[in-house]
Amino acid sequence: MRKKAQKIPALLGENGFAYSDSIKAETIALSLEKQFSLNDLSHRETENEVKKSTENFSTLPLTNNQIDNLKCIQPSEVIKVIKNLNIKKACGLDCITNKMLKNLPCTMIFEFTEIINNIFKFNYFPKAWKTAVVVPFLKPGKDPTQPENYRPISLLSTLSKLTENFILDKLNEHLAENKILCPEQFGFRKSLTTTHQLLRVVEYITSGFEKGECTGAVFLDVQKAFDRVWIQGLIHKLIGYKTPPHLLQLLKSYLKERKFAVKIGNSISEAKIMRAGIPQGGKISPVLYSLYVNDIPKTHKTLLEQVKKNYHIQRYEFSQQQQLLFTGTSSCSAPATIPQDPDRSHPHILCLQQQQQTIQLPELKVSSITNVPLPGIRPPSGAMDPKNYLFTVTVI
Repeated sequence: MRKKAQKIPALLGENGFAYSDSIKAETIALSLEKQFSLNDLSHRETENEVKKSTENFSTLPLTNNQIDNLKCIQPSEVIKVIKNLNIKKACGLDCITNKMLKNLPCTMIFEFTEIINNIFKFNYFPKAWKTAVVVPFLKPGKDPTQPENYRPISLLSTLSKLTENFILDKLNEHLAENKILCPEQFGFRKSLTTTHQLLRVVEYITSGFEKGECTGAVFLDVQKAFDRVWIQGLIHKLIGYKTPPHLLQLLKSYLKERKFAVKIGNSISEAKIMRAGIPQGGKISPVLYSLYVNDIPKTHKTLLEQVKKNYHIQRYEFSQQQQLLFTGTSSCSAPATIPQDPDRSHPHILCLQQQQQTIQLPELKVSSITNVPLPGIRPPSGAMDPKNYLFTVTVI
């Protein structure tokens, strides 16, 4: 069900309070422009490596054989996708609704199928589809006068999302054939839900109890996950995953030079450039983000330091949330602690494998697993004491 637009009160901007819808829209747009930017974290060697690989890829021409081997999309496939569209979904900047698409005559569907095939042929995503309309919604419990306290809900062109279905199919085909996504990732994957992930956690804890072990957990929540994806870094990773060149060129076109405009009431702000991030609401975006964090280290050598040999580390993922569980034969007192950083001058960040690319974490949530009585199983002594769960996250 579509969310109703909220009534937004006066906003406190850089030049004082904004009262009219047009100035409110511009105020939130300026705030989001800062949000759609890279984290202030740098690693020169990584940046040089990424720049070199992406530039080398850009100079490689596509062969005629690669283009000729592309399987054309058929009008029947487009009709099938259109039939499943939800007419209650909001439209984008072009005001073309899903209901309109459902009422297209056959001749127009044939024409649009030709457009989709040309998008694949020329590896070019239409510029007109790369501007999102952002409708702001206040985050629960936040001050409504502060523009940064509004969550951006992006509305993309319905034609864009329709086309993305076919791009996603080809990307998923490559990922499945080459088994690229790590098995711990359950977010946005077909037939997998949070329930399945929870079941794995319960099984892991139960197994520990049966062996007389206790279980500890660290929950990591990535700050502004989609909004601050490093596009060049993502393309670098897609190259590393041996994404077919024609598909990678198209994804690059899809990701580059994206814009957004904020809508409040009947007023729309000027379009702003997204210097980082993948589009919220995009069909491809969840899979792209999963690939972006796909190389988070599985071993304790880079993520959890100084963990004793009698501890077993297990990783679980669901989109931008990561969870680390460990079991041990002692009272689960891990020897390291979270770095204390009173002045917040060095944010906790997660160091990724090889590329040393960084993702910012707003905070680390450290907790023990709540004791759930199991028949015939008694948790080890000290297993439920939160003081026993202390970790170190690598900071660079």
